[in-house]
Amino acid sequence: SLMTLILSSYSESNVFKKYYSLGKFANYVINETINQGYDRVNDFVRELGDYLEMCNEDDIKPTLYSSYLKQTHDKTSRNHRVIVEKENEEIFKSRYEDFKTYNGKKYMVVAPKSSEDLKREGDNLNHCVASYIKRVIDGECLIFFLRKEKDESLITFEVRHNTIVQVRGLH
Repeated sequence: SLMTLILSSYSESNVFKKYYSLGKFANYVINETINQGYDRVNDFVRELGDYLEMCNEDDIKPTLYSSYLKQTHDKTSRNHRVIVEKENEEIFKSRYEDFKTYNGKKYMVVAPKSSEDLKREGDNLNHCVASYIKRVIDGECLIFFLRKEKDESLITFEVRHNTIVQVRGLH
């Protein structure tokens, strides 16, 4: 039965127990499996578990009740798979050598210190900015973060030829 499947999935997984009480887990799975177009509860639970495991591995705060689990999972997966070789990481960092953090009265603009910062930003705001790492390395663009507080992701923007060409917030 459905409840047996949910109970066994929950009891067999430390990652579900880490983030959900049994009741909240069951409600989320029951409500969202159909709402999000999954054919089987098993598929939804597997994708949710995979997503939460990636978040744990990458030390990212997960979106626990995403209404778009497939997209959230896929973006996290893309960011999770981006591996930057040491040589390219040095090039990435060199792109921001001349940038000085801007501190306004309410907001600040900061540059990523490493490619990992782009991955984290994409995961925090649920967008695919990590896919821009190669573009930064190749000198095609720069990515900056608008912050209210130093570490809280708010807005990500892409700059080409000293012009902001794209801005993304949450989702």
